[in-house]
Amino acid sequence: MKKVTVVIPTFNRPEYLERLLNSINQQTFKDFEVIVVDDKSDNQVGNEQIISHYQNKFPLRYLVNEKRSGAPYSRNRGINLADSELIALVDDDDQWLPLKLEKQVQCFQEGRDILGLVYTWTDVVNNEGVKIAENYSSIEGEAKSAILQD
Repeated sequence: MKKVTVVIPTFNRPEYLERLLNSINQQTFKDFEVIVVDDKSDNQVGNEQIISHYQNKFPLRYLVNEKRSGAPYSRNRGINLADSELIALVDDDDQWLPLKLEKQVQCFQEGRDILGLVYTWTDVVNNEGVKIAENYSSIEGEAKSAILQD
């Protein structure tokens, strides 16, 4: 059993999916598997080519929904198939820094038993690589209401 299952819903963005999978491949923490759930993209052949490139780099499962059902359905489908102690959710247009999983797993290992969620701050970067916004919120204690806000 892998320590972390990374779940990625995707739809019609193979170029972003490839960038994300590349950043996942560069993780310093290696005890993970990836589940990509394609929400019936128009270009499944493009996604399949990208998936085939990464299948020999780390454990990777690729699923295609029978019909378009949305990102939450796709995310939940991946979560239900996860066989890991921890789940890392990520959107296909995101990109991870190399230490992301290592640092988050370390937080769980060093945290108290009641620790249930670890998240990261985010930078919004445009296509030229310029940071245009940031989200540096901090939540401690009961996080449910903050997470469910619009």
